[in-house]
Amino acid sequence: MAAREIAGEATDLEAAAEARRLPEAARLAARREVARLSAPGLTPPDRAAARAYVEALLALPWEGGPAPAVDPERVRDALERRVFGLDEAKRRILERAALLKLGGGRSRSPTLLLLGPPGTGKTALAAALAQGLGRPLVRVPVGGALGPDILGRPRASGGAGPGALAAGLARAGAAAPVFLVAGVDRVAADGALALLEVLDPARRSAFVDRYLGVPIDLSRALFLATAHHPADLPPVLERHLETVTLLGYTAADKVEIARRRLLAEVFEELGPEAAGRVTVATDALERLARAYSPEAGVSRLRHALGEACRRALARVALAEADEERIGADDLARLLGEPARPPEPPRPEVGVATGLAWTRGGGDLLLVEAVEVDGRGEVAASDGAGGGGSPGGLYAAVVETAYGFVRSQAEALRIDPERLRTRDVRVRISGADPAAVPPGDEAGAGLAVLLALVSLLTDRPVRPDIAVVGGVTLRGAVAPVAGVAERVLAAERAGRRKVLVPAASAREAERLGPAVRRALEVVPVERAADAFREGLIDIIVARGGLEDAILGRPAPSGSTTRGG
Repeated sequence: MAAREIAGEATDLEAAAEARRLPEAARLAARREVARLSAPGLTPPDRAAARAYVEALLALPWEGGPAPAVDPERVRDALERRVFGLDEAKRRILERAALLKLGGGRSRSPTLLLLGPPGTGKTALAAALAQGLGRPLVRVPVGGALGPDILGRPRASGGAGPGALAAGLARAGAAAPVFLVAGVDRVAADGALALLEVLDPARRSAFVDRYLGVPIDLSRALFLATAHHPADLPPVLERHLETVTLLGYTAADKVEIARRRLLAEVFEELGPEAAGRVTVATDALERLARAYSPEAGVSRLRHALGEACRRALARVALAEADEERIGADDLARLLGEPARPPEPPRPEVGVATGLAWTRGGGDLLLVEAVEVDGRGEVAASDGAGGGGSPGGLYAAVVETAYGFVRSQAEALRIDPERLRTRDVRVRISGADPAAVPPGDEAGAGLAVLLALVSLLTDRPVRPDIAVVGGVTLRGAVAPVAGVAERVLAAERAGRRKVLVPAASAREAERLGPAVRRALEVVPVERAADAFREGLIDIIVARGGLEDAILGRPAPSGSTTRGG
């Protein structure tokens, strides 16, 4: 590059810097780099680095300007227009908007964490809040991010450049955006420490990007964070976060969201003629919600709906039909067989439905138990060969449940010879073992116990029931976390009754009245309670297993339940 061109470039950058109202530190840094550009003997790579630095510095919205006045009513209107349901989350966000108004547009409260499975409305809530505040939304994904990815890489290091926060601020072009820090439960260890510099309100005013090396005032920005599961949250961040839990949607919620938003999105993608040539019946939406997308969120529902409409429109385009009406019975032709059969399950011996709480939300577990010739041993499989032990993820759970059954064999009228000469194989499938947080496998204990007793007493399990809870060797039902999420999974699967640990039953009160009307939540304290509710044609005395002898009239105070 000729000397005249170099001087002209330096002059242009200097004029651009002088035209901005930069803070003193940023102004001095810009002058220093502009002066380097004019220095004789500067190599082309160094000149390019100096130019890139000044351009990155000038890209930030240093002047700021007044942020729009905070009007909580505008926020309320935006939330109601853009987000279906999620009343508790909307209330919490509205409270935060009111506090923001009292604070003159600056937040001094802990960062709100929107905690819930994928597709449950976290981004929609953040977008509605930003719209109601009149501020740009900046999404900063930090899943797997290292400290330098967030804070920037110093100029002396390889791959030098601004971090995600400074780059996001430059994209926003405003000093008071809404930052959505997405995936804080998946951030690397040093990335979690880096996030402290902005998730802690006391440190935002002096944030320093490691590439730019000058303080950036982020105190006017509003920060939200998202995560999928509390078990994965870095402990260093927890005290700086205030959690808003999104449990997931019911099947009826998902149908309504499809009607209100997803269908319009699909037809917009397909073009202007799609809405007039393809219609989707209500029964198809209901089957899509229950059988083709049983997860807590609507991401898979959106995908399945889009695929069905595309294939239907393709038939119209190929002149196979003038128009297509998609009903429930058409979905197998368009999408193949569903992930979950739409027909209700039948009563079976040795088969029970459990409930897991995974990183994807509540999910069903299918517990199957069979007998084979052997020496009275039990073996477990998680359906994926995982768990880090020969029996898979659930080996210890199965051993505990089987130990309890053997100890109560006489009360349950199980032939001792059967226990000595037959082995039991237990398979637990459904939820992806890799998505089950450490420790949650214990919640399958009650389902395993129900399947084992069903197998060894030849009594089928009620098909409309799902169960969750840990089990001790003495038959107590141990509490578990995530009861509300698990019960929602049972509702989406069409179950009518859910057995939950009595010690955790209050968690189910977080569910809306529609869920509580759709199914019955039954608290259980002992294994005998679960047998009474879950097995067909079993007689169990309320006094406990010692009086619960199958096939014999129940003593006074007992309850008999038949299929």
